[in-house]
Amino acid sequence: MYAYNKPIKAMEPPNVQDHYIGIDVGTGSARACIIDETGDIKALASENIKLWQPENGYYEQSTTDIWKCICECVRRVVQESLVNPSQIKGIGFDATCSLAVFANDTDEPIPVTGPKFDNDGNDRNVILWLDHRPVEETDKINATGHKLLKYVGGKMSIEMEIPKVLWLKNNMPPELFDRCKFYDLADALTHLATGNETRSFCSTVCKQGFVPVGVDGSVKGWQEDFYHEIGLGDLVKDDFKRMGGVDGVSGKYASAGECVGTLSRLAASQLGLPEGIAVGSGVIDAYAGWIGTVGAKVELTEEELKTDVPHNDVTQAFTRLAAVAGTSTCHLAMSKNPVFVPGVWGPYRDVLIPEFWMAEGGQSATGELLRHMLDIHPAYNETMALAKAEDKHIYDFLNAHLEYLAEKHNAPAISYLGRHHFFYGDLWGNRSPIADAKMRGSMIGLDSDKSTDNMALCEAISLEIGEDPMRLMPVKPRGGAQETEQGGSLSLAAIDDPVELAKTMMTMYERDAMFYRNIQDQNKIACRVLLEMSAIKSLVEASQWAQCLDKIRGLDILPLEAGGDASTIRAYASKFSSLSQPVSINVSNLIMWTIISCVRQREQLVNGQFSGNEGTRRMMVEQLKQMILDLTTYTSQLRYRFPPHLHEALARASAE
Repeated sequence: MYAYNKPIKAMEPPNVQDHYIGIDVGTGSARACIIDETGDIKALASENIKLWQPENGYYEQSTTDIWKCICECVRRVVQESLVNPSQIKGIGFDATCSLAVFANDTDEPIPVTGPKFDNDGNDRNVILWLDHRPVEETDKINATGHKLLKYVGGKMSIEMEIPKVLWLKNNMPPELFDRCKFYDLADALTHLATGNETRSFCSTVCKQGFVPVGVDGSVKGWQEDFYHEIGLGDLVKDDFKRMGGVDGVSGKYASAGECVGTLSRLAASQLGLPEGIAVGSGVIDAYAGWIGTVGAKVELTEEELKTDVPHNDVTQAFTRLAAVAGTSTCHLAMSKNPVFVPGVWGPYRDVLIPEFWMAEGGQSATGELLRHMLDIHPAYNETMALAKAEDKHIYDFLNAHLEYLAEKHNAPAISYLGRHHFFYGDLWGNRSPIADAKMRGSMIGLDSDKSTDNMALCEAISLEIGEDPMRLMPVKPRGGAQETEQGGSLSLAAIDDPVELAKTMMTMYERDAMFYRNIQDQNKIACRVLLEMSAIKSLVEASQWAQCLDKIRGLDILPLEAGGDASTIRAYASKFSSLSQPVSINVSNLIMWTIISCVRQREQLVNGQFSGNEGTRRMMVEQLKQMILDLTTYTSQLRYRFPPHLHEALARASAE
C-alpha cells in the first residue's frame, strides 16, 4: 500500500517564463491556445475553415486554408496574451483524421476533386474524415480478410484513409496519382511547420492500416501483401516513401508529443514566431481529448483509484473512459495489453504512449446529426426567428423551451416529453459496433402534422437528374385478382410512383369535400407546387429549356423577372422563409434546373437555333444572362440555405 500523507505545495512561480502553443483543427474551425508552464490559459482564438461539398457525401478542405487560419489564430493569441515570443518553447497540433495529398516532387497541394482534379485556386487537397465517397473501395478492402483488419475492429471504416487513397488511385489520371504523397492531416500540419516527413503513430496506426513493428509479425509497419492485394502496390516502392517510409530505415515515426523537429524559417515567419521552436508529434483530435481528460490532473476519490500503485501511475488510466463529442463522438480507452472487440476500432499500440494500447468506439455524426435534424424540421425558420428575437443561440432557446414544456405538462423530467418517440440516428451509417456505412436512420412516433404525400413527393423531387426515380413499396392485394374501384384505398396502396400517388390523392380529395376541408391550406399549396416542380424536372430531362423556364416563372419563387432590380430580388429572398418546408428544401433543385435551362437556351440562341430577327435574339441572350446574375444575388442573400456546389454552378454560368 502507498501512503499519501505529504501535502503537495501548489506551484506558484513568481515569474513564469516558459509558454506553449496548442493548435486544434476540427471539422469546422481551427483554434489556438497559449498556456504557461503551470497550465494556465493566457489566450484563445478561433477561425472558421472552409468546407466544400462538390457532391452528396463528398467533403473537401484545403491545407492552404487551414494553415492560413492557424497562422491567424497563433498571431492573435500571442498578441492578446502579451507573451514575449522568445518565451514560447513548444508548439503541438491535433486535427481531424482526414487525408491530405501533396505532390512528391514539388510539395504543392494536389486537388482531390474529380473528375478532372484541376485546381480551382483553393488547393482543395483534403478529403475530410466524414467523406463517404469510397464505398466500393471500402468493400474491396474488407473482402480481403487481411489480418491487419483485426487491428481496426475487424472491418476498415469508410472514414479511414486507405479507402480514400484507393479511390484516388481508381479515379485520378495515373500520371497525377504517381506524383501524390499522403498524410493524415495532423502529420501534414507538422510537415508544414517543420518541413520534415516525420509521421505519427497516432495517425498511421489508427487511420492508415499501419501495424507497429513486432505486432503480429509486422516487419515494416506497412503490410506489403495487403497493399498489393487491394491494388496499391505502387505505394510499396522505395520502402513506402509516399506514405512516410519505414521507421528507422526510410522514415521516422513518433508517439504523441515526442519532438518531430523545430519550426522552420518559413513557418516561423508565417506564424509570427521565432525559428527553432520545438514541434511535437501530432495526434488525432479525439485522442487529444483523451490526453486532456484522462491524462489531465483531476480530483478522484479513493474508490475511483487503484491503491496498489501511485496516484500518477499510468495504470490509473485503464479504468477511465474518455468521451469526446463534437461533429462526431469518440469513446477512448487505454490498456496494457491488446483487447479485441468486434466493431470497436483498434487495438492500437504506441499511438499515445509507447507499448500501451488504445481502443476507440463512437458514431460518425452527433453534433452534425443534431444540426441536420434541426435544419430540416418544418419549424426551423420560425424557431430561428424566435431565438434571434430573444438574442439566444438556437440550442439555448430550445433547452429553455423544453424546460417550459416540462413545467407546462407537469412532466417529471424533460426526457418524459419524448417518451413516445424513438429515434435511430445512423443517418451517416454506423461507425461502431456494426461498422456499416450503408446503414440509415429512422424515427418512430411522428404525428400527422405534415401530410405523407408531401413528404414522399419531396423525396422524389430531391433525386438528381438522371437518377432512377424513387419508388414506394406497393401493397399487394390479398385473395388474388380482386377488382377494386379506381381511386379506392387498395388501388392507391398499389401505386409505387410518389408523383402519381400525389396526383391521384389530390384528385380524390378535390372530389370529396369532407376530405378536402380537413387538409391544411399550406399542405394543399405545397403539394401543387411540388407537382409543378416534378413537371419542371421532367421538362429538364426532356431538354425543353424554354418551356421549363416558363413553368419556373409561373411558380413565382425565383426572381426571374427582376431585371437586375435589387429591391425585387430582396423581396423574393425575404419570401423564402415563408415557403413550406417541403418546398423550401427543393428550391436548390429549382435553381439548378434554372441554371441548366438558361445555359442551354443561351447556347441554342448563340449557335443560331432561332428563327426570329437578330435584335430579338440578342435581347433574349441578355435576358438569360441577367437571370443568372439575379439568381447569384438572390442566393448570396440566402447563402447558407444552399449547398456550395450551387454557388459554384452559378459562378461558372456567370463566367460563360
